[in-house]
Amino acid sequence: MSTAELTALREADPASWLRAAQAWQTLADDLDRARDDLDQGARGLVEGWSAGLGAAAARQSIDAQASSVAGAVVPARRVASALEHHAYALASLRALASADLGEAEQTELLARSRALDVATGAALYASSPPASVEGTEGGVGYGADRAAVEAQRSRTPEQVRAWWASLTPSQRATALRDDADILGWLDGLPAADRDVANRSQLAGGIDALSTQAADLQRRIVRASLGLPPPLTPPILMPAVIPLVQQLADVRSRLAGLQAVRDALAGFGDGALLLGVDAGTGTGRDGRVVVAVGDPDHARHTAVFVPGMNTDLRDTAGDVARVATLARAADALTQAAGDVAGVYWLGYDAPDTLDSLSYGPARAGGAQLVPFVDGLRAAHDPGTDHITLVGHSYGSTVVAEAALAGALHADDIVAAGSPGMHTDHAADMHLDPRHVWGGVASGDPVGGSLGELPFVHGDEPTDPAFGANQFVVDTQGHSSYWSPGSASLHNQAAIVAGRYDLVGLVHGAAPGDQLVHR
Repeated sequence: MSTAELTALREADPASWLRAAQAWQTLADDLDRARDDLDQGARGLVEGWSAGLGAAAARQSIDAQASSVAGAVVPARRVASALEHHAYALASLRALASADLGEAEQTELLARSRALDVATGAALYASSPPASVEGTEGGVGYGADRAAVEAQRSRTPEQVRAWWASLTPSQRATALRDDADILGWLDGLPAADRDVANRSQLAGGIDALSTQAADLQRRIVRASLGLPPPLTPPILMPAVIPLVQQLADVRSRLAGLQAVRDALAGFGDGALLLGVDAGTGTGRDGRVVVAVGDPDHARHTAVFVPGMNTDLRDTAGDVARVATLARAADALTQAAGDVAGVYWLGYDAPDTLDSLSYGPARAGGAQLVPFVDGLRAAHDPGTDHITLVGHSYGSTVVAEAALAGALHADDIVAAGSPGMHTDHAADMHLDPRHVWGGVASGDPVGGSLGELPFVHGDEPTDPAFGANQFVVDTQGHSSYWSPGSASLHNQAAIVAGRYDLVGLVHGAAPGDQLVHR
């Protein structure tokens, strides 16, 4: 055991790490504004100097600079996140170092300290920006032809935003018409443009599946000689049964897309379709992402991640739940329209039997991270406060995204959670005061199942977990967003950043000195 190391740990200054994190965050914000300035300059250049070789060369130079700046924003934010996590972890270790520990405990503490240093170093190294983000080779890919659009799949949301801004209005319109299948799920595009692409995909998908269903029905009639199943000769059944199974799958997928269409119709112009996918005939359910309000301009955005047994047919009810939360939060802000809500079924939610598995949560968490980065990238300059709200198994999806250290959220809310795959809120790379849990009386998932640590870990409302527990006055597993309830009000206050209005069972409200990501 090293006495010098133990002394250094006791004298460590976590505040200096927080200051460094704040400096990196400030740098990222400055780069973000510089990118916007370059984008505005490029648009002004096109308007005043639209033709000639000189204009083309000038535009290419500005585009290259804009993409270079854009490529540095996300790495800078990741450095800030790594430094902030180090600060809070270091503070925890320093507190332990000041206690009266035995030699074995001191040895273990120093091992944890060294592991923290290694992990932070690795995180900082991984956050280094690429050597080049220019051109089409390893960069953002200019132009709007199919190859350039395809190239965006492998870009960061920041690079996608820079590429989209570099296109002329005509190029964007062409891409939205011809490449909606790619653009609809492209994180970093403005919400309004994703909506255009996805509504086209939705209409096309409904038409295609309707045609496919009609064709399968005709083939079934021919294969069965027009006889209904009870009268179909057994010799014909081997040809009929596969067609019947295909028809059932197509009709199920069609019903999902129709449910999304009907849900959007119920919200009129107030909803934006940020992603839609009918799934496949190989067992993968569909996905859908719907925003209520415009997250590109909102000061506060709540991203709601649903739990097990959720599919496209649940869209109307779940989007209504998100809208209720957004309205309640908006009522606590300075002006109407300050809050947007996003319903994110961007992963294949498990059924009841698969809900004990970590697999869907890990896959979903990997998809959630770039979506949140895309919200950041597409947002206009100004306040951008993002809260992730995970319900039931959805909280494990949020947790997996956070545990990887790449989720750039300001607050995490877990409602009716069975566990978050860790025993400590601090492991989610966020100040534990920005991690919130709530559990209702009679909730079989957040209650009975959440008390089984071998399933998904300790529930976030356990005091030992280290998160804030907000007051819940509703009953059961699905009533956390009942209008007029304290359950809804407390979540709304978190979403609106009004931590002083949150009713707590235990914990401490965040302070103003925290790093804002």
